[in-house]
Amino acid sequence: MISCIGRRLLMGQSVVGEVEAAGEALGSNYHKLGFYSYGEISPHNVTGRSILHNQTMTVMTLAEAA
Repeated sequence: MISCIGRRLLMGQSVVGEVEAAGEALGSNYHKLGFYSYGEISPHNVTGRSILHNQTMTVMTLAEAA
């Protein structure tokens, strides 16, 4: 889980509940790891140009096939 520091500044302690909810949604079979970032640079869904998106949270899962 990668949460933008802007979310932390905006939401204060509420961000802890958001991270806990994301962890509960993943379930107990997953190890969880997270950190704060200073934003996310990715394409805008209308213009297609890469821009800074602030106050985002990204959740990524990795799995290994048997």
